[in-house]
Amino acid sequence: NVLDFRIMVHRIHAGEHGKELFNLDYTIWGYADSKHDFSEVTYPRPLANCTKCHSASKTDSAGKQLAAQGDNWMNVPSRAACGSCHAGIDFATGKGVTMEDAHEAAEADATTPGSGAAIRTASKGHIGGSKADDSLCLICHGPVEIPTYHVTVDPTGANGRGGYPLNTAANTPTAGYLASQGPSIPLASQLNLPSGVYKINFELKRVFVTGAAGAKKLNVVYRILKDGSPVTLNSTGYLIDNVDGSPSIGYAYAVTQDGIATPADWNVQNSLGGGVTVKDIRDKKSGHSQTGPDADGYYTATLANTIPDDAKLLTAMFGVSYNGFVQLNHASYPKGIRLREPKFAIMTAEGYDARRSVVSGDKCNNCHGQLGVSPSFHAGARNNGEGCVFCHDPARATGHVGPPTATSPTNSFGGGWSVAAKNLIHGIHGSSKREQAFTYEATAANPNGFKKVTYPGILKNCEQCHVEGSYDFSGTVNKAALPNLLWFTDAKGNMLNDGTTNPTGIASIGLSPWVTTQGKGQIDYTTDNLVSSPIASSCFGCHDSTKAVTHMEGNGGTLVRLFSSVASVAARPAIGTASTMTFTKTELCMDCHSSTSAYGLGIKAVHAK
Repeated sequence: NVLDFRIMVHRIHAGEHGKELFNLDYTIWGYADSKHDFSEVTYPRPLANCTKCHSASKTDSAGKQLAAQGDNWMNVPSRAACGSCHAGIDFATGKGVTMEDAHEAAEADATTPGSGAAIRTASKGHIGGSKADDSLCLICHGPVEIPTYHVTVDPTGANGRGGYPLNTAANTPTAGYLASQGPSIPLASQLNLPSGVYKINFELKRVFVTGAAGAKKLNVVYRILKDGSPVTLNSTGYLIDNVDGSPSIGYAYAVTQDGIATPADWNVQNSLGGGVTVKDIRDKKSGHSQTGPDADGYYTATLANTIPDDAKLLTAMFGVSYNGFVQLNHASYPKGIRLREPKFAIMTAEGYDARRSVVSGDKCNNCHGQLGVSPSFHAGARNNGEGCVFCHDPARATGHVGPPTATSPTNSFGGGWSVAAKNLIHGIHGSSKREQAFTYEATAANPNGFKKVTYPGILKNCEQCHVEGSYDFSGTVNKAALPNLLWFTDAKGNMLNDGTTNPTGIASIGLSPWVTTQGKGQIDYTTDNLVSSPIASSCFGCHDSTKAVTHMEGNGGTLVRLFSSVASVAARPAIGTASTMTFTKTELCMDCHSSTSAYGLGIKAVHAK
């Protein structure tokens, strides 16, 4: 492997990409004859966005140009620089595998292992043929053409529940897909959209409640923008010409749980699918309705669902559904391309307290560019880090438990992971710190789970993601939330896996080791959940060693224990049920780790050591 800087830097940043698409190991034998293997380096944003690193227009605070030759990526193409990412091409012969074919082959292999080989063999290679030097590159690849191809579109990023078209029933209309799932299509990021692909934005103006006690309705004032202009929705058919699908309006709130009357966390959503579609609201389905647009393009939607009188932290979210819009009239994307807004919109209802601020969506995008697109998840829809807790609330434990069935083929007797936002996100981003791999994966039989995730920053610098004063409870609102933080649920399904329920001996996928070491193994947890206390479970995301667990539990914390062992009642009350129950263990974490600790062991302080 050469150390030409153009090749080396690209190959390192594209390490996993080169390995998965082209089976390329970029390994350097360096200092003290030691091996440095970069083939597992992950990159947290679209690789095709060259201007993230390369740009002649970037300046420092004084206005001084930072890179005089920063546009060489499109003005001075070379086999070395281009071939470092387009690693399937042998320019000496002109043969090899194109990026497009490599992606298609990888997708085929993911569905049917080995089926991608034929695609790679048939790949057309370099359409310009063999090239002995760089002198002719500009004939085809110039400053107009190169940016045209380096767009931030994940070729297969919208899949499964975000695929298109969605099946109305299993195998209908597309064989091989369950109901409400569909074949993969490209997923657009707004970082660098292809010409002719619509730029969609969602905006909220007001969220308010009307109606008497017992009959309160949520009203949401919203608008949709296409290429910067407000959209007047069609009265029938597609909401927008040549664009199928519909965004959704969802909401979440908090009600009594585990004896806490005013929880500091959302624990009820109107729909995990993302809420009520704008199309259904327009068409007045299920009692929903709307008026508008007004002069500024805003519609006022009134949802038919009743908001409980005791709801707290009522918050609306716009654009959270997997599906959203698919543009159908672009020649480069004949199967359609799923359109995504930069971040879904969030707004607290008037007269209600806002949920405390913990993370910043803009900070997420410092690394991710546009969260949810390459690496793509939730078809790019769940793209605002501030709203992950909308679905991933404290009661959200691993699904996919029990034996596989025709309608739930991803069941695997696994689970035992809390997939509340902080547990999930800490477990993924902190994979290099953890001793036990965070293996929550709904469909992938990968025993290493998210172990391959590499974090490009300083992991202990919590403010790379968190709002100042949030994670250490030094902020006024966050500190006030401490007594009302909800306990977290690690398992609440039937995980029974014995000779009767699993006579064929199917291996569990995504099984948390803590189910056995802290809980009672693979049993039915529907009536007696596995739970963790709020502060300890945050730390547990990165600090999962036996020593750390012993320290946390020795100081009042609870980690993956039976509810009945730490509560004053044997049966856990349902969410929304008033109860006098209490937890019999009390976390002492903040005695030493508060920001005002006399020991100098505040959460922020110890992470700075």
